[in-house]
Amino acid sequence: MTLKQTMTTTLEHIPIELFYEIFIYFQFHEVFNIFSNLNSRFAAIINNMPLIPVYLGSNGMNIAVTEFYYANLSQLNISCRLIKLCVSDTLAIDNGIWLAEHVSTFIDLRHLSLIDIKRSSFELILNSLSPIKSLIMFSLRFSTDSRAAYTFLGVPESAYYDRIFHLFSSLRVCHLFFRRYIHSTLDSQFVLPFGRAFMPIQVKLLNLQSLALCCSPRFLEYLFEYLPQLEQLSYKQTAPWLPREHPLRYNSEITPINKRLAPNLRRLKIKWFNSIINLKSINKLFERDVLFSLTNFRLCAKIVGSHVLHNLVSMLSNQCLYSFDVKWFVRIAMSVPNTDEILSDTCQNLKGSVPTELELSLKEDMYSIRATTIPRMNTSLCVYSYLDKNTMHGRSQWPYNRSVFNSQLFRCNYIIMNEDYRINDKFLSLSPPVVLWHQVTSLSIPHPFNSTHLHLLFSQTTNLRILELHYRREFQYKIDLKRNNLIHLFNDASLCNMLMSNGLRQLNLFPAFDQLNLIKIGNLIVKRLSSLQAIKLESVNVKLIEMSHILINGLEKLSFLTIIGADHYGEIYDKSLRDLQNSNTRSFRTEAPKTIDEDTLFVWL
Repeated sequence: MTLKQTMTTTLEHIPIELFYEIFIYFQFHEVFNIFSNLNSRFAAIINNMPLIPVYLGSNGMNIAVTEFYYANLSQLNISCRLIKLCVSDTLAIDNGIWLAEHVSTFIDLRHLSLIDIKRSSFELILNSLSPIKSLIMFSLRFSTDSRAAYTFLGVPESAYYDRIFHLFSSLRVCHLFFRRYIHSTLDSQFVLPFGRAFMPIQVKLLNLQSLALCCSPRFLEYLFEYLPQLEQLSYKQTAPWLPREHPLRYNSEITPINKRLAPNLRRLKIKWFNSIINLKSINKLFERDVLFSLTNFRLCAKIVGSHVLHNLVSMLSNQCLYSFDVKWFVRIAMSVPNTDEILSDTCQNLKGSVPTELELSLKEDMYSIRATTIPRMNTSLCVYSYLDKNTMHGRSQWPYNRSVFNSQLFRCNYIIMNEDYRINDKFLSLSPPVVLWHQVTSLSIPHPFNSTHLHLLFSQTTNLRILELHYRREFQYKIDLKRNNLIHLFNDASLCNMLMSNGLRQLNLFPAFDQLNLIKIGNLIVKRLSSLQAIKLESVNVKLIEMSHILINGLEKLSFLTIIGADHYGEIYDKSLRDLQNSNTRSFRTEAPKTIDEDTLFVWL
């Protein structure tokens, strides 16, 4: 008989390399606070480890945690090892200014992402830099159109491209999602060359392999001269970035991008919603030889008819994997069209190597057809539109009857429920369900809501992070309350507990202007949703600031509050909130950004 030997493993025996693998699942401040003061061995591990990615301003990061990053990332032994940095002002204020002051110290930076950074901060960042040879990935994007519009108002197309290309000449991946926002004039800071609709570029990116951008077709053609190695392009079409009266605004003369300009292009994604694609416009974009060389192609667009799609697919090689999500409109005469015949004919016209699903919607004097490849790539779903009684569905024949090709939306993470509980009931009773509920991270519901539906929804959306509640006017609520099983969500402790256990982080409230119980709602949120990190309030209700005051003082984990009200009320809200400062138990910073309507106030805690 042999005795079994047992060996106890402690933290001291775990290899350093294994700790590094574990640490990548945490944010840097979490690792630092837990391990740096544990003992001398762990202090040495933290001080010498390859620095994990830093996401500044994400996941509800409050002022205190942000200041921890400000202090530590400024230290020489850390700044020189920083490899990947994402800086966001979506739920923060002026992180971009801090970055402008310190970005030059990150000498080995490989990846840099900027989200919702104001133009003034972005220009400071560019001005503070000398060329960074180590950077291989750069991204600039905005969470909403309004976050991009108010700060880059009047900026012409490609205004910053040459400076970016000069500073980051070793880029392999680049995402430049500047948004077009032009009124009657261009910003006087920029002077367009004579006969040009965009700012010129002088530097080539010889190593760039992947590019994503929003721009006009004319600029895209011009840009390819400077990207000889480009293999992957994600392109969102816009109109020229010029005022309506500008003489070059309606000059559509472009030369199609040919094999000489795009010898290595293999993956192409096009989004085209600014205008309607016809054969002439799409044939002007790329030559047939470029399309035939693709291995992957995706199109999301409004088109004039199925013949445009048929023409495009015919130019692709048999080895190309393609997908599309397109929509077109057809005017009808007095008689009601034969929808079955229309669907059948359209399926025949789109017959190809991938299965296709059609959605036909009847209007008064027209019908629309949406054609998508299966599985559908939708990331959001509106329940009303999906179950619209005037919408019919069809599907092309497909020889392989696999379960993957069903009606489920595999990538859907945002659901918009309907105010009619009968429509919601029908949607929730669908079997199999249309969406994979565990993937849903955002949910929008009109409030009050059927209690049975809420329990069903919250029990299935186990990874829900953002909840939107749209309130109706008082008289509408009272009428519905008499005949439906409707409740106020925050009155039900069990529902609120489900939300907290699911990991809810952000609550977006849209109260009615005549809603009388905002103060009560604020107190209930403090009591039952204590782990909220971000809240957005959008209304013209006079109680909005008083409710905000309750939320700021009552929610310890709240790090960001957005208040949106009447036009030009941003600064008024700021003053009203400051007037209550003496009774605040928490300190905060505010910003009334120069949005389109100047109706917004940001509060960072």
